[in-house]
Amino acid sequence: MRINSAVRLALFAATLLALPVGANELKPPSRALPNAEYAAALVATYGKRVHFADDESYLRTVAFKIDCRAQDGRVLPLGTLLLARVADSSQDAVWLESYVVLRGDELRVYDYLVRKDGSATQPTLRFEANRWGEFRAHGVRVEAVLNSCFGSYGPIWRAR
Repeated sequence: MRINSAVRLALFAATLLALPVGANELKPPSRALPNAEYAAALVATYGKRVHFADDESYLRTVAFKIDCRAQDGRVLPLGTLLLARVADSSQDAVWLESYVVLRGDELRVYDYLVRKDGSATQPTLRFEANRWGEFRAHGVRVEAVLNSCFGSYGPIWRAR
């Protein structure tokens, strides 16, 4: 089954957030929004900057949840983390894009920078996640990812 990119983007929003995709301007959403609305605004604004090699890598990304190790049991959806990183690292002249590929049983997330003239840097491995729930960060501190559970990228976590 092939999912075209427009349908995939809509499913990405709906699966992560259960909300419709909204406006299409590249302006970061207000961090004062409730979690689901903030995450929906990220999808609407930056969703086209997270790319998937195939349908299976997309499905595994939206299903993968990072345990925040919080008493309230909150989790951090991997797809929302990727969107928040893209939003945080975007400027007019250069912006971050992520590419997700499935290698065997592991999801691999590669980041690269794109310049306004269309040129791009070489992709760099940033995250790996496997079917057993193990999550590894490369070039990013795990603490930075876990801080995302508490607001460093805005309200992007979810209750279990």
